[in-house]
Amino acid sequence: MSDHGFGPVKNTRLRLNQLLAEEGMLSFAAESKTGKRFRAVAGAFEKALKATLTPGMKAKLANLFPKLRVSVESADSAQVDWSRTAACANEVYRMSPAVWLNRKDRNADGTLESDEEINSALDHAEHVLGELEDPTTGERVISQVLQTRNIYHGPFTSHAPDLLVSWWLDGF
Repeated sequence: MSDHGFGPVKNTRLRLNQLLAEEGMLSFAAESKTGKRFRAVAGAFEKALKATLTPGMKAKLANLFPKLRVSVESADSAQVDWSRTAACANEVYRMSPAVWLNRKDRNADGTLESDEEINSALDHAEHVLGELEDPTTGERVISQVLQTRNIYHGPFTSHAPDLLVSWWLDGF
């Protein structure tokens, strides 16, 4: 049994954080030369592991070093400047595309506090994601963006992301 690999796949890579940055909702921290080199090495290491290891070997490594995958994939991601960020996607866990608002009631370095700021950021991110088009076909990339406050209820909803992005049905 596999947890992935079902359905159509397009040869397109969508980086939600890059999109959010282009829309002024996310800012990346300045990176030192050492940091850039480390990210390049981590990216090459990840690529080599994926290309050379069998599924059984990957499973053994995952059991021996449970945080290795997250560490390597995180190292390949740019660092966020939280003081200038309103929204961010966790691109390490690509299996559940979601956008988190940088809210003061949830993050120590949160930038959004009032209901007006939160609603404005939600609406802006939802609009940007919903209008995204595939440059080769002109088709919408994302079929549905859901505000989790409209679908989740209960005492732990603050632990959920603010937007869920439906692109699995769209071939991404």
